Amino acid sequence: MHRSRVPSPWQRPTAIEHSRRAPVRHDRRNLLTGGGLLTLGLSAAWLGLGSGSGGAQAAATSGEANAFSITLDAKGEGRPVNRQVLGHNVQWVDHGDDLLSADGRFDAQRLDLVRRMGATSLRFPGGSQSDVYHWERGMGPQAQRGENQHFHSKRMQRTVMGTVEFLQLCQATGARPLITVNVLTGTADEAARWVHACNVQGLKDPATGQRLPRVPDWEIGNEPYLRDEAQPDLALEPEAFARKADAFIRAMRAVDPSIRVGIPVSNNQRQGVPVVHFPDYTRRMLGTLTQRVDFAAVHNAYMPFTQDLKASERDRAYWAAMAAARSVQADLLALRRLLAELRPGQALPLAITEYNAIFTLGKGASDEWMGSAAGALYVADVLRLFAQSPEVAQAQLWSLSGNWRFGAISQEGFMRPVGQVLALMNKALQGRVLEAPTRAPTLAVPGAGLVAAVAALPLVETLATREGNTLRLLLIHKDPARGAEGTLYLSHAGHGNARLHTLSTTDPLRADDVPALFSAQTRALPWGTPLALALPPASVSLLEIDLLPA
Repeated sequence: MHRSRVPSPWQRPTAIEHSRRAPVRHDRRNLLTGGGLLTLGLSAAWLGLGSGSGGAQAAATSGEANAFSITLDAKGEGRPVNRQVLGHNVQWVDHGDDLLSADGRFDAQRLDLVRRMGATSLRFPGGSQSDVYHWERGMGPQAQRGENQHFHSKRMQRTVMGTVEFLQLCQATGARPLITVNVLTGTADEAARWVHACNVQGLKDPATGQRLPRVPDWEIGNEPYLRDEAQPDLALEPEAFARKADAFIRAMRAVDPSIRVGIPVSNNQRQGVPVVHFPDYTRRMLGTLTQRVDFAAVHNAYMPFTQDLKASERDRAYWAAMAAARSVQADLLALRRLLAELRPGQALPLAITEYNAIFTLGKGASDEWMGSAAGALYVADVLRLFAQSPEVAQAQLWSLSGNWRFGAISQEGFMRPVGQVLALMNKALQGRVLEAPTRAPTLAVPGAGLVAAVAALPLVETLATREGNTLRLLLIHKDPARGAEGTLYLSHAGHGNARLHTLSTTDPLRADDVPALFSAQTRALPWGTPLALALPPASVSLLEIDLLPA
């Protein structure tokens, strides 16, 4: 992600050598390879963002618990869960963001964490890193590998994480691969050879000799609507990018007509703030593009991004994160309308190929709130939105591991709060999505940064699924100071066993990079219909009910 040079001290590289146990290298903070909204976040336009009204209005006051109720039909029909929203990004740099040792071997403990998070899709070789990545330099024995350029530092690195290692990771975890081709410094022939190697010739696992997974999804470039200050000469006007994209798509489909091709798109503004460097990028690009595309790649969920925020405004930052999914939803709706206008008759599915919590950039301590429990609660909330949005075909968190504070798995090899949330979502997103009408107290939240004001934000949000005889109910409780007490009204349930898995925190914006920022608890609940539920403040919980035969 990221298409902007971050000011000092973020530019200062250190002499720390690569190690799973090494402290976070300051130059890793530039590995924001792909988040469009972040680039302009450091431009004059973004630094002038207004905040709406003053401080956030919190329901976080002492007093009685928030009362809520949920109605759920255990035999509801529902619709299939889309597990493809549980994806991640994997960069080629820094040994695949610490997934590999220097000799190209995977860390078994990290692979186990990836499986626990249920990574269903993986995007490679990065965001902006893909714009300077030449895949053939990452082929062959490790000792004979070529070097690729790090997009932001411009230093050359041996390509330890190449296509074979990426596909080995997909095979080991069952993830669907997505590759972003190098449009800005690569060629159409180079991309076509990549498709041929993966899907026609077939790459083999060096250890077993077995064929590795083919790559069904290919993304044409990363964020061509932005001009990155690190390499501004690579930027292309929308029409020029579309002509190159046409050549790439023709060459790639000539090799494998069955591939699904995605093209990056963006609205012009969010909350009145420009988020593209090229005015009317999407309209101009799609107006020039002649080749068919199968999905639209979107990076609109780096939230709440309140760049005018002060580190002391913790209340305002927290509630902006809790309200942010509403603004993501509004942006997706606006984008759908634009795409329907530009591509009438073709309902392009959306792929959210990068997203994560972002509070500020270049502001010091508040930058690290992205790794807090509050950031993870936002991720849970936006994943709830994606899972309930049929137009969202897939989503990939930025990112899987390492990569400063963005990785769900830390450089030290433990699961960060967002990883814990994803492991919970992996259990929740099974079977079919059911309707679960919920009544809960609401809160008026003022606008902040890219987040619009919400007149009535529910303090408890839910997502229900059913897999066979197991019901699952995700509950996000947003009040950071009061607990919640609720009742689940189940129809057609009979008898069952219920257990509640909960992640909670007493300090949602604590951001030091250590294990156990969330407190995890699992407890059995006394069976009853209705079923009584108690939720801690600032928590995400998963209720699992195994229905018993009558």
